[in-house]
Amino acid sequence: MRLRPILRLFIAAALIFSISIPAIADPGGLYLTEGLMGYEFSFNNSPTSVTQRLYLSSETGLGYIIDGWFYLGGIFNYTAVNEQTSDGGGTTTNHQETFQYYGPSIGYMTDSWYFLAHYFANAEKKDSLSGAASGTVDNTGNGFGFTIGYKIPIGSFEIAPAFSLKFINYTNCKDPNTGATSSCNPTIQQNEVDPYVTLLFNFK
Repeated sequence: MRLRPILRLFIAAALIFSISIPAIADPGGLYLTEGLMGYEFSFNNSPTSVTQRLYLSSETGLGYIIDGWFYLGGIFNYTAVNEQTSDGGGTTTNHQETFQYYGPSIGYMTDSWYFLAHYFANAEKKDSLSGAASGTVDNTGNGFGFTIGYKIPIGSFEIAPAFSLKFINYTNCKDPNTGATSSCNPTIQQNEVDPYVTLLFNFK
């Protein structure tokens, strides 16, 4: 993928930048994080296709701060996508997609910046089709991700603009007609950068 070299540089720079920042205060304790992101758009590439898309994503983390900076925990992401595509002949296909992935997380967290690395031990992508095509496509796999954010205190909690990088390979595909599962050929890749508004609750 063309973006991969750029993303690698971004990850390396973010890691060096995060580690170079000294901890101003000990964030300490148990952390609950909730990242939210959503958008809706309509794209018209007339006369070949029309695409309408609604995207809602929730990324929940739970972890503990050790020695004032080391974060150890886990992450769970649930994303729902409703998409409608139409070709030049007016044939419409509806997609109702769900993405779920979870796994352990480690990272670096101060009272301001945090940088987390995730391993998605299990990832699942479901796509229910209706309209011109029908059936359910179910793919599973695994991958990894990174999250970098900047915390802003607001009363008893913190809010953080954050970016989440995800690199997931779906290697097992279920046939929508027979229900049989086999190796995806080729492997389905999900490589993306998503912005989140994250709420952080610190239970010291």
